[in-house]
Amino acid sequence: MKHMHIPRTLSCGAAAFLLAIDFGLESRAQGAPDHEALIRGFVDMFNDNDMEIADRILGENVVRFHPRDEVIRSRDDFKAFVRSCHEQFEGFHVEAGEIVATRTGGFLTWTVTGKHTGTLDGPATNKTFALAGSDNFVIVGGKIVHDVAGWNAVEFYRQLGVDPCPPPKAYRNLLTLRRVPLEVHNEQSMAVAREIFAANHEFVENGRQYRGIEGFQRRCEPLFAAFPDLRLEVSDEIAEGDRCSHRWVATGTHSGTFLGIPATEKRVRVEGMCQARFDREGKIVTTIVSWDSAQLLQQLGVMPGARPVGK
Repeated sequence: MKHMHIPRTLSCGAAAFLLAIDFGLESRAQGAPDHEALIRGFVDMFNDNDMEIADRILGENVVRFHPRDEVIRSRDDFKAFVRSCHEQFEGFHVEAGEIVATRTGGFLTWTVTGKHTGTLDGPATNKTFALAGSDNFVIVGGKIVHDVAGWNAVEFYRQLGVDPCPPPKAYRNLLTLRRVPLEVHNEQSMAVAREIFAANHEFVENGRQYRGIEGFQRRCEPLFAAFPDLRLEVSDEIAEGDRCSHRWVATGTHSGTFLGIPATEKRVRVEGMCQARFDREGKIVTTIVSWDSAQLLQQLGVMPGARPVGK
């Protein structure tokens, strides 16, 4: 097949698009492997919530881009997404439209229907929806390794009756991480910790690990007892993808035994930083906190070199 001529003045994106069309048409002309059956299996995977099909048709490091802000980067993430479709939407069903198979992949149009009974971007609305969209696949060795999905996200939210312009996930994660100092610590609220931490949450503080909500609670109880007026303030917040970080300043009065040191009734001020990683549901799975313990010990008078806070 004779390839099309692409003018030098054409943008990189337009040139890539034309090349993709050219290569795809040539692939069809040369005869495609049985990619149509694989794409139909993709539809069955969603409709049957079938993880065995997922293992069979998805590459281990498959990547899928969504109109929403998340990106799937593994087979396990893809399987979690399929399961979440059925958890969030009663009667979730994908009706296949046109299927185009090429030597290097394929293209699928679809209509998905269901009823919003989960908590996606807010409480369940119990509204039904019907949404048209598409997937563009790259297939290597009989496995889907790359997928670009497209649909009208604004129309999707309109049918669900929720805000069509929710804040980006990274920003939502940042707001969630902010609750750790401002609510979990300042308000001494384990209820908030249970709400925002994943079941397998790991809290690492100056290298020491606390696993699960029970481990985190064991870490917090002596801290709250020793500094009942503990207050944290947050600054320098950064959010990108599934990770967030901020700096914090903690102040309080040493009114109980802490780290084996009896109460001194001294005011202390300690600076530190916090980093966190989130799962797909917006729960914190890992929190890493670091602060200068020597700074605290100096202010409590058990190490030389510090002036009392406020003087």
